[in-house]
Amino acid sequence: MTYGRSYALRLDLDLASGGSDFATYDSFKINSESNSYYSYLTGSLRGDYSTTNCLRYMSYRSFTTLDRDHDSYTGVFQVTCTSSCLHQSD
Repeated sequence: MTYGRSYALRLDLDLASGGSDFATYDSFKINSESNSYYSYLTGSLRGDYSTTNCLRYMSYRSFTTLDRDHDSYTGVFQVTCTSSCLHQSD
């Protein structure tokens, strides 16, 4: 998907508390389907520390998609998410 080139990624978040936040990574890549959409969030990041620290956890993980289950969650994890999900695989 994006593995051939490096992209920047900005995530704008609506918080449960009613506020908003953002995180920006200056290097973002996603591997191919055959490599389980393995993600890389690297490089400099900006935003609230708790947000960027939380999102850093998603780096080096595979995307679970509607048609591919790439996580260790019992059941169908992507059904419980309301958007794209990253979850640690075994």
